[in-house]
Amino acid sequence: MRYLWLATFGLALGMWLPPAAAAAEPTAAWGSLAPLATGRPLVAPAGWLNYCMAALERCLQVSKASVIEPTPAVLALVDRVQREVNARIQPRAEPAGLDRWQAAVTSGDCEDYALAKQAELRAAGVPAGAARLATARLASGEMHAVLAVETSRGTLILDNLHPGPVPVHNLDYTWLGEEAPTGHLRWLELRRSVPEVAGAPRYGATGTPRATQPAQ
Repeated sequence: MRYLWLATFGLALGMWLPPAAAAAEPTAAWGSLAPLATGRPLVAPAGWLNYCMAALERCLQVSKASVIEPTPAVLALVDRVQREVNARIQPRAEPAGLDRWQAAVTSGDCEDYALAKQAELRAAGVPAGAARLATARLASGEMHAVLAVETSRGTLILDNLHPGPVPVHNLDYTWLGEEAPTGHLRWLELRRSVPEVAGAPRYGATGTPRATQPAQ
């Protein structure tokens, strides 16, 4: 099984987790997108819908498990997929007005990275409901897409702007929406930013930490 040999990498996971996340209690280590869900449906990105219409089985998966246990093997798998896809796909901006989402490409923009990571994690056995696409707005105002992996310790974000998985509370993004964990071509609205955690670094689009305010 793939997970057996991946488990040997589990001891090295502290290298890619920010120190504050690695030391935090399991119940609140990484922050979560869940509190941002309003429950309201959201119009799915047009490019994603076109991607789904080309092969409906890719987007109609239904999963009761929307949260997975972050075992060493699972975390090693997530870390490997994040880094390998980032290295394999070369960044390429789309022309203005074109929004084409593709999973199997050698060059592309943010959503193409996210789709490739989602496909690989699901193929490796991660439940469909635990590896969901999400959209956000960067501080620059640019729209962005990432893959959110939901675990019992919180949400890890797989982002082409960062080399490794990033706990969601470390990202200075304005979240907009995500795939519904139950599938059926539905997206759900997200609102506001994830609250900051004292002492945890915050990252913008460049991957450079910005200063955080000390705890009061």
